[in-house]
Formats: sequence, structure tokens, C-alpha cells
Amino acid sequence: MRRFLKGRALPAAALAVITAAASALAGRGGPAGFPGSEELPNLGWEAAEDVLLGLPRQEILNAWGEPDGTLSGFFGDIYELESGGQVILYYDTEPMSQGTADSSTVPVWYVSCPVTKIPPLEDIGWSSRLPAVLPGHTREEVHAAWGEPHKETVNEQQDYFCDVYWPDESHSVVVYYDTKSMDAGTADERTVLYVSLGEV
Repeated sequence: MRRFLKGRALPAAALAVITAAASALAGRGGPAGFPGSEELPNLGWEAAEDVLLGLPRQEILNAWGEPDGTLSGFFGDIYELESGGQVILYYDTEPMSQGTADSSTVPVWYVSCPVTKIPPLEDIGWSSRLPAVLPGHTREEVHAAWGEPHKETVNEQQDYFCDVYWPDESHSVVVYYDTKSMDAGTADERTVLYVSLGEV
């Protein structure tokens, strides 16, 4: 193969195919130093925002390709992860209203993504990020990160089980777990289904 290629250039079409295949194997990536969407959960949202906030939408599209979906009501793009979660990028529409940006140059304003490691409750507090951070994690992982819940609630009629945490005197975080998969024997531990934020 080396002998055959020596002194020859690969056709542009072949290079494109190889590049596309490499990209597919690595997940949606980007230029050197630019994380792929699959890498964000390992980075955590703070590191992700350090890289992404303020970038024009076109740079994201160039790096990750077209999104798998878009938001309704907000201007944002949704990228589905192979792990089952989603990365959602919200864009700041004010520059568009002022006529200083269009749908390609509008900047990233907010990043929502799952994380591999749950941050301490005192660090994240009562945050709108929680519904994206916790789903998919087990109850054991939540307890390891946050300690024992302040309250447990079981409703057998509606078949739900949840832990309640109060990050401060005014707010509550309710973590609902999947009990059906555990009852059915398809899971060894309860996993987080969704998170509800409330005010006390």
C-alpha cells in the first residue's frame, strides 16, 4: 500500500470519505482544541461553557454538523448523544433583534448537557441545569455526591419514588427515580428519570 501511494495524492473524494469515516468513529468533533459533542459530559458544563459561550452558531455547525433538532420557543439546537443524552445549545437572540447578527452569527448563550460526574449540591445549588445533569445516574451516585436526602417520598398508587433535597431555605430539588425497571428486574439500581425544581 505504501509503495502504491508513494508519490501519489489521494483523490479529493477519497479523502472526504476517509475524513467522514474518522469523524463518525470519533463522534461529532471539531478543529483541534474544539470538543466534540460526545466529549461534553466528561468536561462538565463549566468547561464546556468556557469553550462554547460566545461562539457564533456557524462555528458550531461547521464543527458538529447540522443539529438533530431545534428548540421551540427558544432559538437553540439539539444534538443527540450516543450515550442517550442531549446537548442543547441556546443562542442569544438580542443581537438579531438589534440587527447586528443573523441565524449564522448569533452567539452561544447557554449550554445544557449531561455530566459524567455529579457536582456537589453546594456547588450547583438550585440550578436550571439540574434536569439535564442528573437523568441516567443511579440513586447510589446521587447519594455519593449529595449525601442522604432530606426527605424520601414513596407513592405506590402512582408508582413513583423520589428523594427531596433542600439546597437552601427557599428551594427544593426533587429527584424522581425509575422504579418500574427495578421492579421488573431489568435494573439493579434505581436510575434518575427526571428532576423537579420547586420553591418552599
